[in-house]
Amino acid sequence: MARTIFRRSSLLPPITQVVEFITTVPAGERVQVGGGIRPRIIFFLKGGVELRLPEGIVQPLNEGDAISYLNPHHLEYYSTDPEQDASLHTLQIRFDLEAIASLHTSQKSNASPASHFYADLEDKLSAFHYYPDTLRQPREKELVKFIREEAQNRNRNHSGMIGGLALALTSSVIAINPSPVEDTPLRQMERGKGAAEHARQFILQRYRQKLTLGQIAWSVQLSGEHLERLFNRHFGTSVIAYLYTIRLEHAKEELVTTDLPVFQIAARNGFSSSTLLGRHLKKDTGQSPLSYRLTAREHESFHPSVFQSRDST
Repeated sequence: MARTIFRRSSLLPPITQVVEFITTVPAGERVQVGGGIRPRIIFFLKGGVELRLPEGIVQPLNEGDAISYLNPHHLEYYSTDPEQDASLHTLQIRFDLEAIASLHTSQKSNASPASHFYADLEDKLSAFHYYPDTLRQPREKELVKFIREEAQNRNRNHSGMIGGLALALTSSVIAINPSPVEDTPLRQMERGKGAAEHARQFILQRYRQKLTLGQIAWSVQLSGEHLERLFNRHFGTSVIAYLYTIRLEHAKEELVTTDLPVFQIAARNGFSSSTLLGRHLKKDTGQSPLSYRLTAREHESFHPSVFQSRDST
């Protein structure tokens, strides 16, 4: 369940809010976090999640990492472990772009060194940036600790204190000066491979279930046609063909290692009927399920000793 630990507003310009937020990202599922319209810097107090953005960017995030992002309307997170839930725990500093521009202009006209800070901040918030291990430094850890402590105070100056601490934490991010994520052909190819691989993992985890191309494509937020092209490019086969290949391999194993009836093996492995399983098996091996079972077991029952000499026969 999503929970806001604290939310403090009316802070020092250009900061509009500081928010601590926590939720659970179930294994194999996505969590969409609506963020409003304000650009922000997000610090990850706990990691083990993967962020996917509408631009096609896929970024694994660990404890201590941070990102800046201009358009936080729909941030989608996935657990990086397909078998384990992840805790999405963040501290967010939200900004007013107009206030940043105004402060930059006024500080620049006064020849103040602070103008460089606001110019850098405006630049960092203009696109997606990733800052690994930001909160692993003692100073930044202390700043987060003080922000969370001040958020519990209700004295008259607590908003000013939180705003000042948040600006100090922001300055640490600005100093890192990462390169923006460039949408090069290589990055596009890597994103495509990542989407195809995620779809492949989705199939491996759910092949027993009734799946359609649309459902698999939804898991990576692509159209079925787009995913089909990517999957073919990276794995040399179609999405549905790969799904049935996985189903068939598991069914073949159960034909040999269990005494379950064919119709039950078919149902256990995502085939709508034993006839459909038989059709796929015939195409792959030239045998029916029962003949495949008998042949495979005959081969498995004969294991000559590797130590047997020619003279011993």
